[in-house]
Amino acid sequence: MTTNGPMFFLRTGSNAEKKIVEKTASMFSGVLLRANYFESAAGSLSVFLLKYAQGSNRKGYIIDPTTYVFALSPHSAGSNNSQWSIRSWKRSIRESNARVLLRRDLRMDAAEPIQSDWIRPFIKDNRDMSPMVQYWGITSAYRKLADYYFDEPVAKQAGRREILPPDLGWTPSGGAAESLTRFVVKTTQYQLNAVRNALEGSGLPDLDGVRGPEFVLSPYFYISKPGELAFMSAVWSAFRHVYEGENGAAVLLVDKGFLSQSLDEVVNALLASGLKYVFFWIPALNEEHAQKSSLYDMAELVTRLGRQGVGTINLYAGGFSTALLQFGLQGIVNGPGYGMDRDVQPVKGGMPQAKYYLPQAHVREDINDTLEIVAGWPEATTREGFLSTVCNCPICRDGIRHGWQDIVMYYGESVRARNGTSDRYVPSQRALERCAFHFIFARLMEYSRACSTDKVALIELLRQDAKKCGGKADYVSTWADLLQKYVSM
Repeated sequence: MTTNGPMFFLRTGSNAEKKIVEKTASMFSGVLLRANYFESAAGSLSVFLLKYAQGSNRKGYIIDPTTYVFALSPHSAGSNNSQWSIRSWKRSIRESNARVLLRRDLRMDAAEPIQSDWIRPFIKDNRDMSPMVQYWGITSAYRKLADYYFDEPVAKQAGRREILPPDLGWTPSGGAAESLTRFVVKTTQYQLNAVRNALEGSGLPDLDGVRGPEFVLSPYFYISKPGELAFMSAVWSAFRHVYEGENGAAVLLVDKGFLSQSLDEVVNALLASGLKYVFFWIPALNEEHAQKSSLYDMAELVTRLGRQGVGTINLYAGGFSTALLQFGLQGIVNGPGYGMDRDVQPVKGGMPQAKYYLPQAHVREDINDTLEIVAGWPEATTREGFLSTVCNCPICRDGIRHGWQDIVMYYGESVRARNGTSDRYVPSQRALERCAFHFIFARLMEYSRACSTDKVALIELLRQDAKKCGGKADYVSTWADLLQKYVSM
């Protein structure tokens, strides 16, 4: 297990990111995969992980059980599917087939009525594609996970309503129940066996070299009020009883407002679990826009647990978290897509944007916003100056041929939109890939800087970053001020 010093894990969460992950994964401490993505591409991902774990570098992997999704309302998307959900619109040849498929997806009895807004006409390019329709079924990967994780009566409810603590046999007065323990056992076994099971299904003859995950994560649900913390305390306790390996980790998904109000209770609950690692996720904590109090709460969570010998890893880490590696944070996680922050229920869809990660501002920005900052740096007008003062990653070395103006054509390359008759232009696939690769390399260099620089020097570097951005990244000065309080600790 990789615990000798700070760690940096690369998250992969979609097929669009697969190329980037395969080319850069060996540079990280390991890769982290959401269980739903693993289920949707188990064969190819298992072969990739086998090669990755058996190579000369022998890196590890983590499978995030993503159990929290089942406690969120599957109806949040509504008929317009504007918000995230474990359900998705699927095509069917005709409405009669759609009804059969809906009942299969949602484990509905024949007598149960199907809501009228779960089936809709299939419209493509403003054309009615009748008799084809769309039906709002559960995503196949989440269907598989629900059937694996839960007892049958509970699994049947997945996609129809939220899965709540009483469904797992837990009540505030009753503590952990057998059904809760079974749930913890199943989610643990899933992580331990997922890769081997997928490889066995592919018919590979020799699986003796298959490694288990680098960390085994507790199941987890969103905490926004005291009763939910009490439930998660029971989950962590059950997990520690079920899995006694030293690489077992609690997962904390906590509302930033609740963390602020109940920091002592959260820390005490995690310490009481007896687990030596905590992976945490504070939804919608955008570190460059966060209030100083929220950053302080995160720093306190990290330092208090660290003083008790508990290692913390931020599942969605920004520039402030990277600096915290010198102040007790054990590890960070980033991905080419959701890199530095994520809401618990993010908006779904939308046109992907090409954004450049500016290392001095520690943020991904629109190309025009990046230019507004970089254009004020006389030293960046030449290729040599840009590479020495802005970014020297392999992608910038390839794309910056003359000076900062090359950002526009290289990272901001656009093509005419495929649909419609307008003159609308969208980022090219090459531009999106370049921005993603650059982000990964720039974050690796930022991580290396944080690991190799002492506390005082790192704070001074942050102050220099803020000054260089000329008032466009004052939040970096806020980070430095906050971290100054922890220098002597």
